[in-house]
Amino acid sequence: MKFPNFTLTPLLICFVLGVICNIQFEVESPFLNTHLLSFCLLGLLIAWIAKKNNFIFVPTLLCIISFFIGINRANQALQVDKDHFMTKHQVDDPNQLQITITDRLRSTPTYHRYYADVIALNDKKASGKLLIRMRKEDSLELDLDFTLKTSNALKPIQASNNIGGFNYKNYLLSIGVSHQLDLNDFVELKRKRFSLMGWLRVLKQQKLNAIESSAFKEETKQLLMALILGERSELDRVWMDRYAQAGIVHILAISGLHMGLLMVLLGWFFKPLRYLPKGNYIQVFMIIISLWCYAFLTGANASVIRAATMFSLFSIGTYLKRSPPTLYLLLLSFGVLIFSNPLYIKQLGFQMSYLAVFGILILQPILVKLLPIKNRLLDRFWVMTTVTLAAQIAVSPLAIYHFHQFPGLFLITNWAVLPFVALYLYLGIGSLILLDWQILPTFLIDILDLMTAGLNNFVLWVVNQEVFFFEELRLSVHEVLLTYTLLVFLYFMFIKSKRRTLVGLFFGILLLQWQAHKSRIANEATTAVWLMPAYNNTVLFYKNKKTLSVFSSEDMARNNRLVEEFQNEFSIDTIAIEGLKNSYTLEDKTLFFIDSLWAEGFDFKKQKNLLVLTKNTKVNLEAILLQNDVDQIIADGSSYPSFKNRWKKTCNKFDIPFYDTQKEGPYLLSTKTRNIGF
Repeated sequence: MKFPNFTLTPLLICFVLGVICNIQFEVESPFLNTHLLSFCLLGLLIAWIAKKNNFIFVPTLLCIISFFIGINRANQALQVDKDHFMTKHQVDDPNQLQITITDRLRSTPTYHRYYADVIALNDKKASGKLLIRMRKEDSLELDLDFTLKTSNALKPIQASNNIGGFNYKNYLLSIGVSHQLDLNDFVELKRKRFSLMGWLRVLKQQKLNAIESSAFKEETKQLLMALILGERSELDRVWMDRYAQAGIVHILAISGLHMGLLMVLLGWFFKPLRYLPKGNYIQVFMIIISLWCYAFLTGANASVIRAATMFSLFSIGTYLKRSPPTLYLLLLSFGVLIFSNPLYIKQLGFQMSYLAVFGILILQPILVKLLPIKNRLLDRFWVMTTVTLAAQIAVSPLAIYHFHQFPGLFLITNWAVLPFVALYLYLGIGSLILLDWQILPTFLIDILDLMTAGLNNFVLWVVNQEVFFFEELRLSVHEVLLTYTLLVFLYFMFIKSKRRTLVGLFFGILLLQWQAHKSRIANEATTAVWLMPAYNNTVLFYKNKKTLSVFSSEDMARNNRLVEEFQNEFSIDTIAIEGLKNSYTLEDKTLFFIDSLWAEGFDFKKQKNLLVLTKNTKVNLEAILLQNDVDQIIADGSSYPSFKNRWKKTCNKFDIPFYDTQKEGPYLLSTKTRNIGF
């Protein structure tokens, strides 16, 4: 498919660049009134389309204005709303929160977890979103749309503590969650007013309960909840990993595939409406309403909203008999969603969803022409294959960057599973309807159980072909950008684009290649020492070029999470694990580790010292600070919070800096290559 060459394309690109510059690089706009900019843009756009002015400055000015509108819109999205609960939160006094449970998350061994919307704070209307945790031994699971009042204290979300680890705090901020609540004391409230979202949550909970109490096998229940209702919190973690290794984890997330199949079903279901006066209009209206209800029923994540928006535009275009090319609709839906919520741009699901569809629409027509097939059946098979290839090519660089793995048998799994999903989805929807009417036949239960077992056995066979599963793959940000720029260059070269476009892309590739090479050399040359935030252990990392030396007070495996995540950030060839010593020399300082076996009479050197307090040591910290020259006190993850709080108070008393690796992350001890005595 030829890339769109219409008025809004460069404006949309400039708008998105403005959003990215503000969110990622904090670029500010000199203009404060977005509405004024919008009117200017609209006037110039009309003038351009009407061809009243053909000077080159008009499109250039339009692009500049679009860029600043993107910056302003992103800045608005990052600002706290006046009704947000944090603007009304009392720091020194107790707060009464009223919240409604909106989503269930996967439970941990200790906690049930949920997302909740804030309704009111201290009896005043408020908004916002929270992460809720409840200890399993203290409570039962809460239902969706459960409304309650509590005075439990709010806590800020803590940042990721590991080098190269997934930054859970950034992810939560991208979906509007900045605080969490450990819930242990609350009062249930009754809903006073009807709301559509509340009704949809109650409906979803009823369907989940119906599936849970049905005669399906446990694996079938979990798969039905995930495929039809978007509820993956009940899905076994082991099977989630297996689906990812097989390359078909996307079928477990409600997205364009599910919405497209549902739209086909809705088109058939509402077809009789065409015989009414203005029946086509009514049919399209009912399809769009149904799609959006389903989108919100399943949680309204970014990929679902993308699919619902695009299929809604497609339905409207079909009704008007002026349906533009699908790529135009994709660009339009992308612009609408980014304008409505610029933070979507940070969500991985949103990025991969659009990349997959862009890949299908742009790359698939090229791939399908490489092997013309006359046989109708084989041609259908080849088309399905090229769709899978195009989507995989488009998302693979980003997927490898985040997950560091690649499923080599993705084609085989998609050949087998994609036709299966359509049948399973339709049978599952029919089963839910019959389940509500309490007339679900046994043979249908047996069929779905058999299909689930067959799917799981096939996935298990694929996963056992370990030689085709590639792990520990590493791509830097520059290498990801380089890969996508190269794909764009090849695409424009294939469609025989203008020479200046190809030359520009070529020099862009050279620039990115130079930057990627420069970044890799700097990465490999890094020499530094960190005290890591290991739980119930004291761990020191010493990176010398491409060698990592790990010093640990407890036994530690090479595939430890700290080590694996560290390799996501730095290129490592050799890993050596040794026992931790009592002290190390770092440049002009000495690092001492003080544990429960500490000897009070230890003779400090007459120089600056860094003390690491470990394993709940009962050392007399005041005496040490009085008698010695100490630069800083550091506490790692091997001590209880109560001990750390006491040490922090002592440090404040003596005006000595205190650092807690569990709260503040790894402590960088040295970045110089000389005078590091190990």
